[in-house]
Amino acid sequence: MGLRHDVETGVIVDTAVQGIGEARELGRAVFYPQDLTSPDGLADVGMSVRAARLGPLVFGELAYRSTVRIDCGELLTSYHVNVPLNGRIVTSHRGEQVVATPQCAAVYGPQGPTVLSRWEAGAHQLCVKIDRRALEAMVARQLDREIVRPIRLAPVLDLRTPAGQGWRDLAKLVSIGLHTPHGLPYQSLAAGPLIESLLGGLLSAVGSEFSDDLAEDVPSCPSSVVRDAVEYLRAHATEPITVTDVAVHCSISVRALQESFARHVGCSPLQYLRRLRLRLAHEELLASDPATVTVARVAHRWGFGNAGRFAVAHEREFGESPAAALRRTR
Repeated sequence: MGLRHDVETGVIVDTAVQGIGEARELGRAVFYPQDLTSPDGLADVGMSVRAARLGPLVFGELAYRSTVRIDCGELLTSYHVNVPLNGRIVTSHRGEQVVATPQCAAVYGPQGPTVLSRWEAGAHQLCVKIDRRALEAMVARQLDREIVRPIRLAPVLDLRTPAGQGWRDLAKLVSIGLHTPHGLPYQSLAAGPLIESLLGGLLSAVGSEFSDDLAEDVPSCPSSVVRDAVEYLRAHATEPITVTDVAVHCSISVRALQESFARHVGCSPLQYLRRLRLRLAHEELLASDPATVTVARVAHRWGFGNAGRFAVAHEREFGESPAAALRRTR
């Protein structure tokens, strides 16, 4: 099977198995202890799976040729989102049933029994396993207080809403990128922000017991704190920093940092960092020899995974294409 669990980011498995016993063991190895059975009593269920890890997140694309039932018990150390790309999965968590479809994802927490009572034949699903500590730390940083018990997430993520669609599309992009050599998740400057975007985006897209608290306004910090944050961003622009790193440096919550940037700078910390890196990429293009350096190489170095979008942003900001800047050496 080629399972590999000794890497922080990368492909875990990409394979297909036929027998129900092999499928059961593979599901246990990649995700959770589970009891996988065939309601039709079949010995072969035809499981295909490819899975990869990005830090505290595991992305798995799974399908079964035959209908199966999967009883996972309690997840304990993880939150989890099942996003059907086609077909239907009848599922329950903490006794509440959800029919997951391409319009409606199912969401589970660490506590309470989790049962996929009917994963229909041919249904293709993107499964996102989230380390419990990472999501709870995200909420703690947002609210600036300790989280002492599992977060009660709503059991459904509506994929028809802009927030739900955005989260699903980002999860799919990351899953594809993890199986692409030199994909965006493997770029050191991009990995941290991708993880934060997925964790924070899920909290925004799905309801929880903390939704009202997270929606409350927070007081803006003095301009001196924002200046300190800007200096930190400039000093560490070449490093894989995140908004959380900046907030910790400034000894404030993530929400306070975001509110303060919106008030004093007119953009988010990530937007500011992206513009800063765009300027540094521009300067590198001007200083480089076009005989030995490519635009794609510079774009990737500064965390721009899509060369086309980098070109559009560069031309909008500097009035010329990256290729023109590279040829116009100082």
